[in-house]
Amino acid sequence: MTWSVHRSLEDTDAFLARVIAAPDDQYDWAVRESADARVIGGFQFSLRSEREGQLDYTLAEDVWGQGFATEAAQAVLNWAMTTFPTVQRVVGGVVVGNRGSERVVTKCGMVEAGRYEEHWAKYDRVIELATYALTRQSWEKLPWRAPDTDAA
Repeated sequence: MTWSVHRSLEDTDAFLARVIAAPDDQYDWAVRESADARVIGGFQFSLRSEREGQLDYTLAEDVWGQGFATEAAQAVLNWAMTTFPTVQRVVGGVVVGNRGSERVVTKCGMVEAGRYEEHWAKYDRVIELATYALTRQSWEKLPWRAPDTDAA
């Protein structure tokens, strides 16, 4: 995530206000464990154009490696590909060296498509990011993808 961990209720209120004020082509979900009501992360899908979407997410560190991010990412990708049939590619950025996020996106069928540098507010340095992409053609071959809604 590009921001620091929320340290106060005001931080969370400001974040939620930004989500509520988001443009119509941005979709946000909170992620929680089914066993309790604690929010453990969030996912966002936004349309970059009619043909391209972007997936972003964040997850609480204490639940890393438990499969939550992969499960939620696959659900969001299925939703996006079935909701927006014109989308031909979904991209997402991963901090280079973040092995957990690299595993999440590759388990979703995404492949590295390039690298770039960016300055994030929470760091005093430039961060190297890798762009990962999933094409519609690749998604259609994945074993976890949503079943065809047109077939009946």
